[in-house]
Amino acid sequence: MSRSSGSERRQRRHDVRIRLRDEDEVAQFDHLVRNAGYHGAHARGDWLRSHLPGVVIRPVPPPPPLTVHPWVDAVAAIDGLADEIAGLTPLLERMQTGVLRFDDADRLRVTFPAIIAQLLVKADRVISELHCRSVAS
Repeated sequence: MSRSSGSERRQRRHDVRIRLRDEDEVAQFDHLVRNAGYHGAHARGDWLRSHLPGVVIRPVPPPPPLTVHPWVDAVAAIDGLADEIAGLTPLLERMQTGVLRFDDADRLRVTFPAIIAQLLVKADRVISELHCRSVAS
């Protein structure tokens, strides 16, 4: 009769650590932690410690949103207007040199003023936005 060793009779300890391997599982865990109100570099650890009995850890408030410079929209609008003007410049040069010829003069009378009207509307919008910003500050 063989005797079993003591190590076989002892109960093995189970590994109860959380193992996150897939990126999706890590993202889901981070989302859960953020929804619980924990933010920052130690959010996961704070969330786990908050589940231990007798440990009181208050959630860390989220960082304030980054402030956007107030002139960013105006600069973007001016940039868009500059692109529009740059797009019209070749058209005007071709019309001036006579390379661009319209078969129908009525079409030219309708198309060209419409293009200029759109450009003026955009320019007026940019100027009024800049004026509102300068008055507000």
